[in-house]
Amino acid sequence: MRTAPTAVPDSDASSSAPPASEEDWVARLTEAAESGQCVDLAPGEALEPANGATWCPERQVPAAALRAVLTCTGLNVDSRGLRIRGARFVDVLDLDYVVFHHPLHLIDCSLEAMLSATGASFLALNLRGTHLPGIDVEWSEIAGSMFAGNGFESTGAFCAMGARIHGDLDLRGARLNNPDGAALVLNVAEIGGGVFAGDGFRADGEICAMGASIKGDLRLSGATLNSSSGRVLNLDVAEIGGGVFAGDGFESNGEIRAWDVRIKDQLDLNGATLNNPTGCALNLFGADVGSSVFAGQGFEANGEILAWDARIKGQLFLSGATLNNPKARALSLDVAEIGGGVFAGDGFHANGEIRAMAARTKGQIFLSGATLNNPNGRALSLSGAEIGGSLVAGDGFHADGEIRAWDATIKGQLDLSGATLNNPNGRALNLNDAEIAGNVFTGDGLHASGEIRVMGARIHGDLRLNGATLNNPNGRALSLNGAEIGDRVIATDGFRAAGEIRAWDATIKGQLDLTGATLTNPNGVALNLKTAKLSVLTLAPKTVEGSIVLDRADIEDLVTASNQPPPVVATGWKLGDIHGPLRHDCRSAKNWLNTAPPSKDQAHRRGPKAFTPVQPWYELANVYDRNGDPAAARHLRYAAANKTTKQSPWPAKLVRWIYGLLVGNGYHPWWAAGWLLVVVAVGSLLVVLNQGDIRPPHEVVAKINPAEREVAAQFYCDERHTIVSKNPELHGHPCFTPVTFALNHVLPAAGEVIESKWVVAPDATLWLTVGLPMLKFTAYVLLALLAAAVTGLLRKT
Repeated sequence: MRTAPTAVPDSDASSSAPPASEEDWVARLTEAAESGQCVDLAPGEALEPANGATWCPERQVPAAALRAVLTCTGLNVDSRGLRIRGARFVDVLDLDYVVFHHPLHLIDCSLEAMLSATGASFLALNLRGTHLPGIDVEWSEIAGSMFAGNGFESTGAFCAMGARIHGDLDLRGARLNNPDGAALVLNVAEIGGGVFAGDGFRADGEICAMGASIKGDLRLSGATLNSSSGRVLNLDVAEIGGGVFAGDGFESNGEIRAWDVRIKDQLDLNGATLNNPTGCALNLFGADVGSSVFAGQGFEANGEILAWDARIKGQLFLSGATLNNPKARALSLDVAEIGGGVFAGDGFHANGEIRAMAARTKGQIFLSGATLNNPNGRALSLSGAEIGGSLVAGDGFHADGEIRAWDATIKGQLDLSGATLNNPNGRALNLNDAEIAGNVFTGDGLHASGEIRVMGARIHGDLRLNGATLNNPNGRALSLNGAEIGDRVIATDGFRAAGEIRAWDATIKGQLDLTGATLTNPNGVALNLKTAKLSVLTLAPKTVEGSIVLDRADIEDLVTASNQPPPVVATGWKLGDIHGPLRHDCRSAKNWLNTAPPSKDQAHRRGPKAFTPVQPWYELANVYDRNGDPAAARHLRYAAANKTTKQSPWPAKLVRWIYGLLVGNGYHPWWAAGWLLVVVAVGSLLVVLNQGDIRPPHEVVAKINPAEREVAAQFYCDERHTIVSKNPELHGHPCFTPVTFALNHVLPAAGEVIESKWVVAPDATLWLTVGLPMLKFTAYVLLALLAAAVTGLLRKT
């Protein structure tokens, strides 16, 4: 590399010819040290230290001569120190344990052997523009700064392990080449100022600073780090008193590892490019960053960004970043703690999983406008995470793969409005057992392909689905089993679901509003609220294809918008009240319940034939009772009893049919009185049609005509005046009256009230001898039913 000539206003280059012997060099260097003048061996010349082997012999300085001067105890050194420019050192420059309490400048020099200054001490060390095969300043101490930039190049290791540099370490523009090992070693070194290795700095080989202490900034902006062996930068357990700046063109090819590093200020990676496709591009395991982490505005990582158990006391900015690690984790923040928020929207793009399991952030997570791609796995994992603010992932947020937040805690809101979630063969969103303190917004253009699962979750506010589209036609579109919603579930304004909406055992303390919704699951259940508890259910969807199941649901208020809501299966449901047209229209309510499909769950009880449970009729009848409409309640209960009769086996069906015919299954007991009148009328008709078989008692016949055994009822009535005149004792014997006779022989105990002076002839027709006893038995039954109705013992079933 060609370097510009360094300005040396007080050079001694023209005072004398270059010395030829070591002693001459000692003398000249001694004079320069005491005078403060620079030994410039190429005044005004643009130097190329890489071509040092071609320099003239007069510029070759014996390494021993320099050591002799630096170790001379009686030397009175100028405050500017010893300055040498354009020198060539052939032998190893051995400065081990040299104590030179003055600056040493070796500018634009060429060393053919390494520079060794182990345990040495300098006031300052300036190696700008110098080329050498390696440098060793391990355990050395520099009271000021060390400069090794502006064209400095080392083709071997730059070892500064354990070194103590009280000022800065300036490597700007340097080039360190050691592809098979460490290019720069700063392990357990102490830097009192900053480390500047940007502006064209390039390292081929690992930069290792394990346990190093840098009290200022670490600046790598514009640098290029390459390592074929794996890690390009190792900051494990290092402590940086300022910030780390590695953006604006910074590029690394290999892992940057910083386990348990402590950075008291920010970590700035804006615009950087980190490449390590087969492993970690950046490893911040257990790191502690005292301020924010900036990795956006064109930041690109090819390989995993790992920050398990890291502590970031400020915010994490990833907006505009691109993270690539397909089929693996693009970003891992497990158990990390972030004092501010996480911002990864506005062009953030990740190919691979974003994982932050059990992470804790005191602010919000903002993902609006981000794109997460991990089609065959999880796009975002927040299981067990705790978010102190809201999780906002709407307005252009796009995820291909599952978003999982099992047992996560979100102390603000969850906003997915306008987001697109794609995971057609699995779950698009999984919030099982999560707790959300605010509302959940999943409407206003949300499009989900795959199941949204919220089983066992606790949402203290609303779950708003209005305007959302959920597609999972071969399974469940939305699962709320065991979830607890502190307020409303709003699925209105064009909400569409293709697939089952299931909310078994869910608790919705507010309203479940389905006004205008479209629920589609033609071959199964469209809405399943089995054993759910709801304060208000507004059942007014626009379209329903599939059944609605309310089995054993507990609904305080049911609101319908029409007198013919969609069909429901509601076996075992509990209903507090009903609002809408059905509240005053029991016949429409009956018709609505009649539209319920047969219960498939209980079909096996009747073989292949399914049947319809009737408990929903009775429960709705109780509602009408509570609302002061017993007639409507009775109407529904009677309809339910008739359904039971139809579904009963034949022996029971016959008994129930007769019971229903006589007293309306107990709900119309006064029908028995009507049937009793029918029995009397039939009995009277039988008597009228068979009067010839009605006779007076035997003693009366004997008085009328002793020679005759029989006297017809009509004969007696026709000849009564003549018969009574001849037999005054028959004056009280009445004429035959069919109705009175029928009442006496049909109604139980009627003979004690209505005395009949007539009897059925022994040889009478069967219509009288059999028909009247049968009618009397029927009357007994009817009177028993009436008595049971009056006493409240009549069974209603």
